[in-house]
Amino acid sequence: MELFPAVAIGGPPHAGKSVLAYSLSQALRARDVQHYVLRAYPDGEGDWANEAQQALVRRIRIKDWGSPRWVEHVSRDILNRHLPLIVDVGGRPTPWQEAILDCCTHFVLLHRDEASRREWKSLAQRHGLALLADLRSELHGTQRVEGQGRVLQGVITGLERGTVASGPTFDALVERLCLLFAYSPEEIRQAHMAQAPVETVVDLARLARALGTEPNRWQPQDLPRVLAYLPERVPLGLYGRGPVWLYAAVATLTPPAPFYQFDVRLGWVGPPALTTGGEGPEG
Repeated sequence: MELFPAVAIGGPPHAGKSVLAYSLSQALRARDVQHYVLRAYPDGEGDWANEAQQALVRRIRIKDWGSPRWVEHVSRDILNRHLPLIVDVGGRPTPWQEAILDCCTHFVLLHRDEASRREWKSLAQRHGLALLADLRSELHGTQRVEGQGRVLQGVITGLERGTVASGPTFDALVERLCLLFAYSPEEIRQAHMAQAPVETVVDLARLARALGTEPNRWQPQDLPRVLAYLPERVPLGLYGRGPVWLYAAVATLTPPAPFYQFDVRLGWVGPPALTTGGEGPEG
């Protein structure tokens, strides 16, 4: 399958990039548009950071500057993508961190003023990214679309943590991503399934529907029914969106048979084998 697009979202700090990435993902999921959000900045954020109480998020979120090895791994993941990507690149990439942008294809620019707009537009041009949207981000005010040409231009408002974006500018951006990410979900699924190293593969979305649970909204109370439903001690592959604890619990069913999961960055992977160490000095 052809290499999927990777859309970087960039702009100065506090422009609302993480909230926009989260909101776009929610809108695309509602339309069954296949994609993945890759947070290319090592601050531990995910969907939880926009859904949890913000006071708690501020307490437990850890900011980090990353490392050359981190950038190398993120760049590898983007280049090996198995789905269209939305890439949150952070607000202050250093020159060596900019290598991540070389692996992307398109760019959504959020800016607060003309100076930040020029800086980030120049950055996108320097890395050969096709500009998809050029948007001024304001916390308050009215959204408005100012241009619907090759580049979407306008004002987007309300990108505040703990909220989900909406409005005409946001909707116009969603439409552009839908067109860019216009791949058949079933064809993508079948292509991924065909690569599975085991015969029995469980699609989590279909499993949720079979159990009467909302897909992509797994809760701990669903776990007993999941474990009772799935076979034990047989080679098994797990596919689709789900929390880490769900994947970990299902993995305990298969030993001594192998377990695999589909990672949109790496493809089908198995957990590393654990070995016990030797006896300590005291025997």
